[in-house]
Amino acid sequence: MSEIVCYDTRNMRRINRLYQWDRNFSITVEGLPLSPIPMFQFANRFRTITIDVTPEQNGEFLVATIPDELLEQAEPIYLFFYRKFFVIQTPLIIEKQ
Repeated sequence: MSEIVCYDTRNMRRINRLYQWDRNFSITVEGLPLSPIPMFQFANRFRTITIDVTPEQNGEFLVATIPDELLEQAEPIYLFFYRKFFVIQTPLIIEKQ
């Protein structure tokens, strides 16, 4: 599997951090197999369950909107991808603003 890379969908700049109180923030992810399209599950350390988001395919990329409620707290957001028998966890860092 290739490296998983996230981009700000608005300007296609590579990101590794977000800012508290961002709204309607979509990320574009590359490096994942596109068939079948995996479910994205977002969480932070305060959540007992994940928030499921079905990404949309855009060429060789997957695009998903990060749930706004997770952007309200200055905590790392974890993005999980489920692929058959294993889980990939990618931390997205969120900073206080």
